[in-house]
Amino acid sequence: MNLPSKTAHKIATSPWTVLIASVGSIVGLGVLINDRFFQTSGAVGPIFLFIVVTIFYVVVSMCSLRILAVNRKLQEIAGSFREINSIYRDRLFELFFGDQPEINRKNVVSIEKDTITSVCQRISQIYSKLIGKDCVATVKLLTKDSNGTLYVTTYTRSENDCMRDKSKPKRFEVNTGQNTAFDQALMTDTTGNITHFYSGDLRKHKHYFNQRPCWEKFYQSAIIVPIRCLGVESKKHRDDIGFLCIDTKSRNRLNNNHHVVILAVLSDQIYNFMSLMRGKYSVVVKETGSNVE
Repeated sequence: MNLPSKTAHKIATSPWTVLIASVGSIVGLGVLINDRFFQTSGAVGPIFLFIVVTIFYVVVSMCSLRILAVNRKLQEIAGSFREINSIYRDRLFELFFGDQPEINRKNVVSIEKDTITSVCQRISQIYSKLIGKDCVATVKLLTKDSNGTLYVTTYTRSENDCMRDKSKPKRFEVNTGQNTAFDQALMTDTTGNITHFYSGDLRKHKHYFNQRPCWEKFYQSAIIVPIRCLGVESKKHRDDIGFLCIDTKSRNRLNNNHHVVILAVLSDQIYNFMSLMRGKYSVVVKETGSNVE
């Protein structure tokens, strides 16, 4: 696209252009109806026609402005995704590039948590832009006690000193029926769909249980996806690390379609990063002369 075309496209997609064009169309229609009908007749029909067409133009204009707003949000969200990828890249490069990679486990764990916290902040920004309301992103980790009972604990959030973390319990049971969202998100799906939990209005969600006291004060809608890998055909292996959660106090803003897909994409990134940081992946190379196989 050359410069004149780019400039014309920018002007044509501007909200002001849509607004001015809509107002001009309505005014022009009003002048036409006035010249054709009102000067010679006092019929009610032209007035009704003008009202109907005006409403039509207003509705079309509102839809056009909304589409433009969505496009602008998507452009901003693309920048957030690049920031997330850059954060992962830079952390891995700092730690493992060169002949002296970081081997101190304590340092690696600390950097991992700081990195995931930064990512959660970007995820929160992405969903806040998508729905126009404040959102909180959380990563929770799965643990198992000596009796084999699964629990989930908060690893990090997009908010520091979050009020919901000041109350007990600090860990929540999984697969016991006490926490519906985690139980459902941990299920496996054989149809190719994304395993997740979604509710646009938790207060109206049937058979919803949550061990957090007064949970409705902190969120009214949520999406939860697992951070895990179920392996591939050649390597069947289930590895559940935890959950990636997004929630908001606003009801019926999050959806069960592309909002879920976006969160699943982000959870896959988190799984790969944490697996690299924790040494679950290993790379063995064989050097032949100047080549690496």
